[in-house]
Amino acid sequence: MKAVQPSTTNVTEMTKARFGLIDYTIPTVLDALPLEAREMVYEKAMEAGHHFDDTVYVQSYERSSRTRPRFLPAIYHTSKGILAEAGPVFIRNSIFVVSSYPANQLFTAFLESLPQNAGFKAVRVLRFQYFDCFPGGEEHSVHADLLLASRCPGLHTISLTFHVRLTLQNFIEVPISS
Repeated sequence: MKAVQPSTTNVTEMTKARFGLIDYTIPTVLDALPLEAREMVYEKAMEAGHHFDDTVYVQSYERSSRTRPRFLPAIYHTSKGILAEAGPVFIRNSIFVVSSYPANQLFTAFLESLPQNAGFKAVRVLRFQYFDCFPGGEEHSVHADLLLASRCPGLHTISLTFHVRLTLQNFIEVPISS
């Protein structure tokens, strides 16, 4: 008697549909609009959902998926096409605070996941709260925050926080108490 093997195709498709991004597209009225009009629809929907009201503290999401971090509105989880089109709209209208090296790496990976550098092109405002905590040295030959900022051609506002104690410790000798 021949053993019946379970179909992995059905399980895989069900898993993709339930937990991942859907690989197929269903034509909608939205698809008939030009990209600029679709971007306006995404922007108005996110404004109505108050997605631009708060600053995005990337460090809070360090354990997120690098291609779909949890700070993204729910609309981004509907399809790869929506993510690719609406991602830059969200990025363009948001303020991102990067407070650690892992947060920098998460945000960079997310921006890299969008096609044709659209993520980097859309960044308008970045805040680096611990800019002076860069470790330097051989293993970190390029400052990660500077590298991220340099990859964002549309960046118009950058905030760098320097902490007095950390900044001055390299210039002032502090006597050691005996």
